[in-house]
This record gives sequence, C-alpha cells and structure tokens, in this order.
Amino acid sequence: MKQEKKALDVRKGAAIFLIFLGIVMVIILIATSYGFFSYQRSGRQENIMYTANLNIIVDDNGELGIRQEDSFPVYDEVGRKTEPYRFTLKNTGTVAANYVMKLVPDEEAIEEDNCGNNLLQEEAIKVQLIKDGEVVKEDYISNLNDYEIDSGFIGLVEGVNQSYDYELRLWIASTAGKEVMGRHYHGRVDVVIQDPANNS
Repeated sequence: MKQEKKALDVRKGAAIFLIFLGIVMVIILIATSYGFFSYQRSGRQENIMYTANLNIIVDDNGELGIRQEDSFPVYDEVGRKTEPYRFTLKNTGTVAANYVMKLVPDEEAIEEDNCGNNLLQEEAIKVQLIKDGEVVKEDYISNLNDYEIDSGFIGLVEGVNQSYDYELRLWIASTAGKEVMGRHYHGRVDVVIQDPANNS
C-alpha cells in the first residue's frame, strides 16, 4: 500500500509539474506573441517615392476625323493633294515611351451607320501618312502589317516634351473598278503604347 501511495504521489507530482509547465509555456507564448506583434520602431530616414507620368495626347483640333465619302478613283498624284486629316501626337508627361500608330476600321462607326455590307474594300484604298513634313507611309490599307502606319519613340529632348505633327490622306486608287461606287470607309487612328522607357 505504501508503494501504491508513493506511485500515486509521483503521478500527482508529475501531473502538477506538467500543468505548471503548460501554464508557463502559455504565458511565454502569449508574452512573445504580444511582443512580436506590438514591436514598432520609428525610422529616422524619410522614405520618398517619386512616380513617373506618361501622358500621350492625340490632338486633332476638332477635325471631323477620317472620312471617305462620295469619292471616286484617282491617280496617286491627285490623291496626294487631297485635304488631309491633321493631328498632333504629344507627350506631356515625364516618361518617354515607344508607340505604334495604327489606322484601324472604326467598328463603332460601322455599326452605328449599319453599313457593314457597304464598305470599301481595303485593297482599293491608299493611305499616306506624313510625319513632321516627311512621308513615312504610303501604301494600300490591305498591305499594312496589322494596320500599322507608324511607330517610334516619344519622350523628352533636352528637357522639352516631344510632339509630332501628322497629316493623313486616304484616296481610292485609280486601279479600283466600278464596284467601289456608292461605298464608304470608316477608320480610326489608334496609338498603342508598347513600353514606357526611362528617359534619363
């Protein structure tokens, strides 16, 4: 019986020790968790972040846009003298960028006019793009690679924001047949920024 009492005392002592050890562990865990989550240090170094600004504007000064109505086939010499659609591409931000300019069908205008079955074929339309006084593209719309008419870099030159003045002309090629009569074309100039570049 003495041995049983001794064994019972040892078990009670072990149980009390384990309970005490458990309480101590919980207290340590709570204390370190509180310390971990409440540690805060005020820095003495001011952290400043500057962000760049990319702002590309296509300004057509209120022009009516790209329209080809009541036209007839003409020789290239005549087409090059037609009244152009004028616009300016400006970078008014603080970051330079590579861009691609496209002459794409204006699906919204086509749907609005309900003229999807009455469009000029792209094989009959010639396009000429002049950038700052120089011809950069003259071809049939159907020959344009993914409708691209220009691409380049626009940024800052000696601290001054770059801008390009464009003139866009469209005409029906002299090789087009009678099938172009009574048809029209809706186009839109899209400027796609490929990747902003570091202008420093």
